[in-house]
Amino acid sequence: MEYFIDVEERVRGKISNRCKLEIINEMYYTLDSNHQKKFTNSSFSHLLSVGEIKISLQIDHQCIIRAVRTLKENEVWCKFGNKIARFGLEFVLVTGLKAGELELKDDNLGVVRKQLLNAFRRCGDQPDKFKTGLLLILAYVLLSTEENTNLNLWWFNLVDNFEQFNNYAWGKRSYEYTIGIFNQIKGETIKKYERNEQYPYNFHGFPLAIMITIWTFEAIPTLGKQFTHRLESD
Repeated sequence: MEYFIDVEERVRGKISNRCKLEIINEMYYTLDSNHQKKFTNSSFSHLLSVGEIKISLQIDHQCIIRAVRTLKENEVWCKFGNKIARFGLEFVLVTGLKAGELELKDDNLGVVRKQLLNAFRRCGDQPDKFKTGLLLILAYVLLSTEENTNLNLWWFNLVDNFEQFNNYAWGKRSYEYTIGIFNQIKGETIKKYERNEQYPYNFHGFPLAIMITIWTFEAIPTLGKQFTHRLESD
């Protein structure tokens, strides 16, 4: 299969990560016991197990420069030696998030990401803090972006109905957003850099669950055995 970026065009990456996993623990441990229990019964509960993981964006960059061309627009295929690693909606299984039909999207924008974080930290009302915390996980983890990016207003409308918010296909939404970022990074921009230069870029979305740490360890067992060990779970 043909590499998207030719071997002679590969450059080093200088990556800034916009996905802040530490937000998960900050959100959870500032809730009272009732709202902590509500969170552990939500579709986001699996994220508690990744709150302290350190993301290796250089592994991510190696996946990007080894991407191969495929007709499947909603998948990422990478080649490592003679092995092809494919990433698709297995993302949902890895994260424990929900998939399904995507609805309720509009283009109206509200506050920026940093304002949401400040509002969460100032909030003393636990029900409001819980709802704001769920939005933080979207803005800083699953759909991470820049600090000054305006957030979608429909998130705020949806979070007022916890059952509807909890059943929404956030797994698929995060997957499509993150894979779009991946495809954008491996586009023509990276080819403007010389081999002795570092290509600076910001990675948005949820890189932990797509083609780096978790995905890479699942798709490339040799790498996983060298750097991780698997924990048994119920």
